[in-house]
Amino acid sequence: MTHSKVLDNRLKRILSAVTKKVQEHVDLIDPVFKFRAGIEGWFKVELVAALNDLNEEVVNLKNKGPDIILSDNLQIELKGATDFNPSYLRDGALKDGVPCLFLGSGENIKAIGKLKSMEQIQLIGLEYVKGIHTWAVGCIVPTTYKKGLTNKKKRQPSEPKINNKPNHSLMENLDESKYSIQDIFEKKKASNFVKAITETFHNEVTQNLTNYNLVFIARTNSAGITYFCTDKKAFMFADIKQEFLSCKFFTGTSKISGLIKGNWEQGENNHGSKTFRIEHDETLKIAISFAIKAYKIALNWTK
Repeated sequence: MTHSKVLDNRLKRILSAVTKKVQEHVDLIDPVFKFRAGIEGWFKVELVAALNDLNEEVVNLKNKGPDIILSDNLQIELKGATDFNPSYLRDGALKDGVPCLFLGSGENIKAIGKLKSMEQIQLIGLEYVKGIHTWAVGCIVPTTYKKGLTNKKKRQPSEPKINNKPNHSLMENLDESKYSIQDIFEKKKASNFVKAITETFHNEVTQNLTNYNLVFIARTNSAGITYFCTDKKAFMFADIKQEFLSCKFFTGTSKISGLIKGNWEQGENNHGSKTFRIEHDETLKIAISFAIKAYKIALNWTK
């Protein structure tokens, strides 16, 4: 064994904590079990909540390279899907040579056995979650993995850190010229859970808009982020709270199914929506859909 027992125990504690979170909210992923779908974003939110319970310092959340960096420069890759693909999970650990936490189907015994027998990786732990279906939550590391990650010389000093105030953003395509997202997080006393939700929501929304070739502006305000379809027309407000993300969407004279009509900005115009809370992956997916619809309504409003 080339990695230390101390690191083994730390990873096992993290695995146990995130398994508990998955068990608490398994009803949210059971409905998608039969579909070939990625659930990595949901898993990431649950992991950050688990790390918060363990008082583990989340130094950085990333979109490229390992997904999460903890104190002592412990880097962790995340993989989540409704099936169980041993090669996909193995490659998660081997790609950057770091531990990989994964969530997948726990009902394919043959595939699980294949993962356990792979020589390139070592299984740190595997736990099962029972809902309507059985899910597998586990942790693997490359057999060559060493605890040399604690060497601070290997840390990239230019990378943004959640607990500091660098003039950088955890999120792409975000204008922080007036307010730093880090300062907003601190002002609102946002939990690591909310930071993860905010980052995931922003990146998913902006990526969806980009995929549709839609031009947008995302700009921080004193309370969160305002999203614009033109330089003057906003279509969504994302207000950062301590334990959740609160969103309002522009609806104009239209109605978005699933949203309750409400006022928009100032005045009794009923052109917006009542606040919508993003508290877990299911509401995250719904909010992304609302955002795309609100964008199109707002853009037509300006014509």
